[in-house]
Parts: sequence; structure tokens; C-alpha cells
Amino acid sequence: MTNTTKLLHCIPIIAFAAMTTSAVRADLVLETETAYLGKKGQGTLGNAVQFERDKDGLTILTLTALEYAPTDDLEILFEPFFYEMQRPKAGPRVSGQGDTELTFSYRIADEGKTMPAVVLAAKVKLPTATNAAIGTRRADYTAYLILGKTIGGWEFNANA
Repeated sequence: MTNTTKLLHCIPIIAFAAMTTSAVRADLVLETETAYLGKKGQGTLGNAVQFERDKDGLTILTLTALEYAPTDDLEILFEPFFYEMQRPKAGPRVSGQGDTELTFSYRIADEGKTMPAVVLAAKVKLPTATNAAIGTRRADYTAYLILGKTIGGWEFNANA
């Protein structure tokens, strides 16, 4: 199956997500989760291509995020890394699919006048990489705490 064929198979999934959520908005925030979860039935679909160039070479990867809130206090984030290409100045070039991450975020306290919103999150990494140089070949997980506070028009989030 070619990459174009694989991409075409994703179109029905994206269309279904767009039609079944009450609101779809673009938001691709990397490596920092937010304490502001969607309302029940809301979803977010984000996709980006990231280019990293440094003294060791070039890396290009796709970043995809599909979020869905089955309740006002629970949000599920699905992050498949569909493609990564590493072009180091020295050593072999590699490309393929990366690992997949699944994050469950649950709000335990709403933001108050002086208190931040408090969210507990658990992230599971699934070993879906097609190349050992791109993925770890093993599942792992982490749990963390997210605090969020709005001050004026600014949202501040801290992940621990």
C-alpha cells in the first residue's frame, strides 16, 4: 500500500470526526497539555508538519492530534505520528511511522477566582513505529498534574 493510499484511508475518519462533534477547531499545542478541556461532544483536530534543522542534520515529521470530550470533565487525546524522516549528516537515513500516544485528562477542580483548574492526566505510548531508529519498540506511560489559570486574556498552564 502506498503512502497516498494510506492517506486516502484517513479521509473518512477525519470527515466522521468533523461531522460528529459539536465543534471542531484547530489547536496543535505541543508537549504542554492544558487544564481547559472541551465541553461534552466537542472535538479538536490538528495537523502540522515540523521541520527541525540542527548541526547534526534534518528531521521532518508530521504531528497529528485528535481530541474528543465525552464529558465536560474528561478529554481523550489521540496523537499518531504518521511519518518521520531523519536525514543526519553522518549515519544512515531513516523514515517511517512513529509511535502513537493516547492521553486521558480528567478535571478534578474547576478554576475559581483565586484557585487554578486542576486536571489529572495519564499518557500511554504505544509502540507503533515502523523503524527502531524512530520509535522505542516498547510501550510506556506517565501520569501528571496540570494546573491552569486565566489572568486577563491569558491562559497559563503548568504540567508536573
